[in-house]
Amino acid sequence: MTRVRTQRGKPKKGDHRTYEEADVSPKAASLTIGAVAAIVIIVALGVAGLLWHFGALRQPPSQLAVAPAGPRLETDERGDRTAVEARARARLAGKDGGIPIEQAMRETAAAGWDQPR
Repeated sequence: MTRVRTQRGKPKKGDHRTYEEADVSPKAASLTIGAVAAIVIIVALGVAGLLWHFGALRQPPSQLAVAPAGPRLETDERGDRTAVEARARARLAGKDGGIPIEQAMRETAAAGWDQPR
């Protein structure tokens, strides 16, 4: 074994330590490392227990794999555009409720642009 020379002088005869005695003792260091490891394990088990208790780990995989319904895809772009434009024209003409745009503009002009309706 290696003999350690310290700043306090030569080691005693028969002393074959490989660490400085004035530093932290190996027993205290190993106890500290063991305590930290135990705390990490306890916290990990606690988190796993909470996840299991609240159901994140109990749900069957088939329920987790179901994708949510997304927006409807356009299958006929021209037909969809024609339908949107037809609804817009009908609304502007007053067929979907309300009054036609021309009539609304005439009423607004007659009342004055800055007058509230």
